[in-house]
Amino acid sequence: IYEEDAVVFSEWFEATMASGQSSQVEVRCLHAQKGWVWTQFHGTPVYDDNQQFLHIVFVVRDISVEKELEEQLSLYAYVDRLSALPNRTALTQDLDVLLARKEDEREPYAVLMLNIDDFKRVNEKFGYTFGDDVIRYVGDVLQSFVTADVKAYRLAGDEFVIKVAKANAPTVRDLLQRITEKLEQPVTLGDITLTIPASMGGIISQHYDYTVTQLLLEVDEMVHKVKLSSTHEYQIEMI
Repeated sequence: IYEEDAVVFSEWFEATMASGQSSQVEVRCLHAQKGWVWTQFHGTPVYDDNQQFLHIVFVVRDISVEKELEEQLSLYAYVDRLSALPNRTALTQDLDVLLARKEDEREPYAVLMLNIDDFKRVNEKFGYTFGDDVIRYVGDVLQSFVTADVKAYRLAGDEFVIKVAKANAPTVRDLLQRITEKLEQPVTLGDITLTIPASMGGIISQHYDYTVTQLLLEVDEMVHKVKLSSTHEYQIEMI
């Protein structure tokens, strides 16, 4: 049994012996051919006529495949499969954590949104498969800017969100400028070469009394202003 799981197994054994009830535990065990594998022990305690414990009958099963599937399902719950970025669920959870910071841990933060310009027209002109390629490419671009303080998410469709945990105006503007420059560089996807203009905007705030919904509405409003402007340059608002 794996060293870190030995205590778990020992406690389970003692509890099963004391309870007199069948139960099960999952631990890692060393397999002769496969190495360390997740293993399920189903144990039933056996007693003599005087109710003295004799032994436990085990049914042992390799559950490594099930464990891998569990990990994949857990991953899919928080990761957008198309862009490979964290999804809306992950964003909501992370913003909840950010907004719940203790007062002495609070610092200015930024929440930014990116919409791909004319994405509907891209789908109509080149097809939805190509549109998926564009989403993947934008996901890769945003992932390349991720740091300890910067995290990118795909919200839905052609909407992406960037969270900056420790933010100031110069740093955020520099980040958006570098993303803009990267997306404006021609890229070849399949046999089509194009640039990917995007509207970006967001807020920098020191306020922690927002709900996640209120925060995202503020950010969405900023992006809407960018879309309506003639230049489509990114806009940041301090709130």
